[in-house]
This record gives sequence, structure tokens and C-alpha cells, in this order.
Amino acid sequence: MAAIVFTVQPVAQSFVFGAVDGTLSVEVAPDQGTITYEWQVGTKSDGSDLTPIAVGGDTATYTIPADSAVGTKYYACSVTSDQVGLDRTLSSIVAVEVTAAEIIITAQPADQDLEPAEDPAAIEVVATYDGINVLEYQWYSCDDAVKTNPVLIAGATSSTYTPEAPAAGTSDFYFCRLSANDVALDVDSDVATISIEGTITITVQPVDQVVAGGEDPVGMFVTATTTDDDPITYQWYKCDDLLKTNPAAISPGGTTNTITLGTMTPGYSTYYFCRLATANSDPIDTRVATVTQNGIVPVLTPGDPITNEYVNNYIAQCSAEVQQRFVEQQTITGIEIPATDEGVVALRSAQIELFMRVI
Repeated sequence: MAAIVFTVQPVAQSFVFGAVDGTLSVEVAPDQGTITYEWQVGTKSDGSDLTPIAVGGDTATYTIPADSAVGTKYYACSVTSDQVGLDRTLSSIVAVEVTAAEIIITAQPADQDLEPAEDPAAIEVVATYDGINVLEYQWYSCDDAVKTNPVLIAGATSSTYTPEAPAAGTSDFYFCRLSANDVALDVDSDVATISIEGTITITVQPVDQVVAGGEDPVGMFVTATTTDDDPITYQWYKCDDLLKTNPAAISPGGTTNTITLGTMTPGYSTYYFCRLATANSDPIDTRVATVTQNGIVPVLTPGDPITNEYVNNYIAQCSAEVQQRFVEQQTITGIEIPATDEGVVALRSAQIELFMRVI
């Protein structure tokens, strides 16, 4: 007995579930008598469980069922001839694979960091889908970047969504859920974080000080408000001048809205500013406050005359408050400090001493 000769064997095929549309065919060589066809199907690649297909499997071409389930089946065609000497012969065994439709996100919605009063741009998700149904989109808001408490956004059913601006200094969170009827599991995008910077408004700036000789400066402070949900952080700096040259963070004791200033070198000025920030706000600096520590007035030996230099030095080393009182005393008494030592003596040292005690 001889085998029937095939000139065309069936070819393996692959489809996406719901989009199965194909055929399997065989052809035999001529002059082999009248051929009878019987297509068979099984689940094993070696054909050990092939069984005849009852409907539609009796011609040279077999139409693969459009409703084939997800999975792999194996097909072959058994042919017989009415010609004496030809034995029943089985074609090649071929696989027909049906895979589930798949959604693959190729571009995730992007985070946005916005300036105060800036409106968000649209966020977008881009995906591929190999099924035959409609790819559907649904946007959600949530509490954080791990999708806590997702809330469906009514009407947000396209690949893009334009969110409302968050409150100043806060963040909002969004993601998109993609689905199709022939996809077993929905696919979620990454969470897009929309953040808008807060603003810090300084309401009380640190003030300059002129400190009398031998006195210590008083503490500095800054007061501010913020639109940010997070608290304001403070860092005080000491620098070389009003331009903030060589700023050096003050630590410890420089991380609250107040700072205590210790004893300074007489006759010098020192410069301070504070940098304020929040989690969602740009840092902002206070003005530079100047602390001038005046020199210490020399102590007079009993009997020494009060000179013009001594009087003016004394007044210059006084605090701003005392200097203001000096101006007021001049208005009341009409006393002007003479420009020379002789003038001071002429005005009488005792009178000047009394005047200085008043201020």
C-alpha cells in the first residue's frame, strides 16, 4: 500500500480572540483517484487525541470557527482514495493559536508642576489594542500616587482629560482605566500628579538695629503666611553685606521664625536674612537686616573735661531710640552741642552732663 501524496499541506495560523478569520487547506497530487477528506482536531501537538470534525470538515478546505476560544488547537486532514493500493494518509498537524486581545499603554499621562495661577494642560494616555471591539477610556481622580479612593469622573471618557487647577500649594492625582469587551482585565495608566506651587507672603520683615556700646542686640523675627498646605520652614543666614555675599546657614538656633543674636564685636555691622520655604512653594528670602554694634564709650576719669569728640561719640553710640530722644531734647531745651572743645567748655560741662543724663 502507498500513501497519498500531498502537494499542499495546511499552514499554522494565529489570531486574536474575536477576530478569527481563516481557513486550512490541503491539495493532493493528480491521478490518485477520488479523494475523501476528513478534518480532525485535537489539543496535543503530536496528534494523539485528534478526532473528526462533524460539521464542515469534509472538503479540501476547512474554515476555522470564528468563535474559537482562546488557546491552541491542532488540526490535520485525513484523506482516503477509491484507488486500489492507496492507503489513508494524514496531512501535517498544524497549530491554530487564538490569543486574548491586549491593551498596551505606550505613553503614560505626564505629571505637571504649575506656577501659581497657571492652568493645567490636558493629560493623555496612548495605547495599542489588537482586538475587534471598541477601546474604552475612563478617567478617575484619587487621593494619592497609589490610587487610594478612586472616583470616576463623569464624562471623562476619551484618551485625554483636562483637569481643573488644584488649590494653591496642593496636588491632585488622576489616572485612566482602559477596557474592551474582549480583554479579560482592565488596564490602568500610571497616576499623573498635577501640582501647583503655593505662595509665601512675608508680612513682617526683620528690622535693622543700631545697638549701643556694651548692649546686646534683641532677637530678630519674621512673620509670613502661605497658601501651601504644608508648614513653612525657616533657615536664617549670616552674610557679608546687603547683597547676601557668602551666606552661611546659622546652626543651631536658626531654623525657626525667630533668632537670638548674641554679643557682637563693637564697632562692626553684621547682616542677616531668613529663607522661607514649603513643600510646594519656591523659597523666598526676607530683606537683609543690618545689626550695627556701636563702639563702647570710654569712661571719663573724674575731673577730665567733656570734649566735643566725647559728646558726639556718646550720642553716636546710643541706640536709635535714645538718639530720637536726643533730638527731642534739643527741641525742648534749645541746646546744641558746640563744634569745638572750646565751645563745649563754654557751654559748661555740667550742663552737657545733665543733658546727657536726661537722654
